[in-house]
Amino acid sequence: MNALHETIRRRIERNERNAAEAKAKMAVHKADIASMLDLIGQLAEAYGEGEKVTWGHEGTLGHLRSLLIEATRHIAGFQEGVVEEALEEMRAGQ
Repeated sequence: MNALHETIRRRIERNERNAAEAKAKMAVHKADIASMLDLIGQLAEAYGEGEKVTWGHEGTLGHLRSLLIEATRHIAGFQEGVVEEALEEMRAGQ
């Protein structure tokens, strides 16, 4: 029984270490995501300034919007169309 208890204790400790490491790594990811979203907002705001705006500019921002919608759907678990509907509601409320 002693060997069994020791094995169980080691597994519990390993699981606790893994959980702590995962939590720490998640904190890094969250901070990175917040920083990148802030940067994307700043870059999108300045995009095309001082240039003759073309459909290429619109396409670039449209593509970025699609990627952000996909990321939002992924983290929130939303079905297709939910993010777009929420964006429409937010625009209508402005």
